[in-house]
Amino acid sequence: PLTLADISWRNDGETDDLPQGEITLTWNSNSLGTAEALPGWKVRTEPGRASFSPMDHTSMRLPPDAERAIGWLRLEPAAIIHVEIHR
Repeated sequence: PLTLADISWRNDGETDDLPQGEITLTWNSNSLGTAEALPGWKVRTEPGRASFSPMDHTSMRLPPDAERAIGWLRLEPAAIIHVEIHR
């Protein structure tokens, strides 16, 4: 079995948001992870970890209640994913 995860940035605030910082996903190191960032984002991978961060903050405004896909992650075999946001 696989674990497939779409990664999105959501603005739950009341004003335009500029994504800042990094979203880090970690999992059991026995699972092999494959990740890809969508345009405007970059991903750095290492065993048991994938970190997504914006490439250019100026064009990444996100209005209130909006969501933007930033990438995806596939783990084989399936594993539990832990998510941390570092600002």
